[in-house]
Amino acid sequence: MFVLLSLLLSMSASVAFAQEGGAPLTYVAPANCPSRAALVAEIERILMRPWSELPSDVGIAVQLERVEGDFVLSVVLAEGERRLSDAECRPLMLAAALIVALAIDPDAAVRSATTEPVLEVTPVVVMPVVDVPVVAAPPRVALGSPSDTRAAEVRGPPPLGIGAGVVLDVGLLPEPSFGAALEGIIRFESFDLRLRATYLAPSTAQRSDGIGAEVSAFAVDVHGCVRPVASPALGLCGGLHAGALMGTATGPITGPVPGQTPGAWVAVGAGLWLPWSPWDALDIELSVEGLLSLLRPRFDIDGVGTVFTPFSAGARVGLLVHLDLRP
Repeated sequence: MFVLLSLLLSMSASVAFAQEGGAPLTYVAPANCPSRAALVAEIERILMRPWSELPSDVGIAVQLERVEGDFVLSVVLAEGERRLSDAECRPLMLAAALIVALAIDPDAAVRSATTEPVLEVTPVVVMPVVDVPVVAAPPRVALGSPSDTRAAEVRGPPPLGIGAGVVLDVGLLPEPSFGAALEGIIRFESFDLRLRATYLAPSTAQRSDGIGAEVSAFAVDVHGCVRPVASPALGLCGGLHAGALMGTATGPITGPVPGQTPGAWVAVGAGLWLPWSPWDALDIELSVEGLLSLLRPRFDIDGVGTVFTPFSAGARVGLLVHLDLRP
């Protein structure tokens, strides 16, 4: 202990000697750490008396040094040495002050550590209560897209909507065909009733001898769609399709060329409808549906035979824009 005290007393620039009166204190610390005066002030605060009134027979040596990125505290008293480490030196200075205070006057140090600070209480001013009449706000009815499933407090007639867009059909005509579609919607709480009219542009089925048929289609379908969840507003739809395929013979035909012959077509379908609403009263909807034909027309040419028959199964993809017509 005395060797460490003599080493600390011999260091220059960073060593401060005891002041007149009070306990002798040696303090060594890096330049960026709290000073000796800060340490003395903290000890005086804990013990609640000035340094000059402390006993002069207590030898105290406090050293703070940087070791491998951390600060190491060493406090040497008559009872022995205490060592602590921390990433910052101020907490170590406060710990040194408490260690020294406990060594000088344990009772005063404990009282200072356990005494609750006195809080200044601000008087409470009681304001008089004034009755203000409450005016009920008029109910608001939010206008949303036909795909908006948020419940409204006030509901009027079922929302109506109209839509238009394009479809791509595979399996009904000789080749994959694009077409136009118009749609009307009646939307209830979690169920849609849809009516759609579709026209598919002509495509050609041709045999190796050059004889064939150019076929187009017009169809009307009715769908019922259930929305099991509110977000995303995904619809599970099933429906009935009915319409006519119109065919015209093409190529070298020796007999009389028949006119545009219609043939009835009936199918059932099911699929997914996924709307996206960029703003209220408007949505853009993608639909993907599988079709199974129940009644298929057959296009025959006299003396040639069957030229084209639709596939029994097909698929249809639609992209439509809907406008909400709710009042």
